[in-house]
Amino acid sequence: MGMSPRLLRPRATGFNPKSISGLALWLDSSDASTVLLNGSAVSRWNDKSGNGKDFAQGTGNNQPSYSNTQNGKNVVTFDGSNDLMTSVSTVALGTGGYTVFVVGLHAGGFHIMLEGGGLNPYLSSRPSGDGGLVHYDGATDVIGSAGSYSLNTWFVAEFVISAASRILSVNGTQIGSGAGTSRAANISYLGGSGAGFLWSGRFAEVLIYGSALSAQRSSIRRYLGSKWGVAVT
Repeated sequence: MGMSPRLLRPRATGFNPKSISGLALWLDSSDASTVLLNGSAVSRWNDKSGNGKDFAQGTGNNQPSYSNTQNGKNVVTFDGSNDLMTSVSTVALGTGGYTVFVVGLHAGGFHIMLEGGGLNPYLSSRPSGDGGLVHYDGATDVIGSAGSYSLNTWFVAEFVISAASRILSVNGTQIGSGAGTSRAANISYLGGSGAGFLWSGRFAEVLIYGSALSAQRSSIRRYLGSKWGVAVT
């Protein structure tokens, strides 16, 4: 008999993402005070890092919804048709590397989670939309394996980018790696890109750190898994 997923989820410990230095962006849909609504739609999602890197959408028809829940908490749902949020102040990540965590759910298709516009880096599903991930640094891809997460199932995605390597993981299991990059990244869009590829699915929490973290990632991953009811290792 396999181990119960409940045993793989640590209890809440009061961990605060700000306890690790270099937090560049923190979007937390469970904190209703950071989510500004237009009826049941999200017009603005405010950054909890203290850096003011909020995301907004002024057009009502293009605003994601705030009506679904995961683990008893509110989440933000993008319809894959016209929903997209743009950064009020671009998240600029330098050449020294960065780490991105995304708690999300994907309904399928080739869709972008976070992107900088033009040839800036993006984090997305695989081109085949088959439950894998991609990191594009503006020049080359690192692609995670197919079926590394199940469609319509919550996951904790992890991107660790440095000059030495690029590593992609899902729920604590590495699914892809490749040559490093020193290209700077700018994050301007949530739920798609300036050219489309709009995300069909949900977001619960996004954390971006301005360096390639190592040992600290375990604490972040366990915090996210416990909070959102996702089994992680």
